[in-house]
Amino acid sequence: MTKKAFEKIKSGLLQAIEATKRMPPDFKSYEERDAYFREHADYFTVVKKTGVGHYSRGEYKTLEEAERAAQTKATISGGGWMIYAVIDSQSAFVTSIPLKSSK
Repeated sequence: MTKKAFEKIKSGLLQAIEATKRMPPDFKSYEERDAYFREHADYFTVVKKTGVGHYSRGEYKTLEEAERAAQTKATISGGGWMIYAVIDSQSAFVTSIPLKSSK
């Protein structure tokens, strides 16, 4: 085995080890899962379906930023925005943002 091949295998193994460290625990309920995702999210995404197979979305570092952005978007373009917490390639629904009434 060449040194280059060995280094490639070693790198892949180290990446696999790191990935298993970030794997979420075995959840007993959806509430437990959702709480875990909220607390450990890499980022939050704000999403709205805009047509068949089309979505508008944005990414935010904190839940507070995502909620503010979603509310602004709901005010401008109507409700239907949803917020998801994202960890690696997995996500969990956090909340939906309805259009606030202007009473």
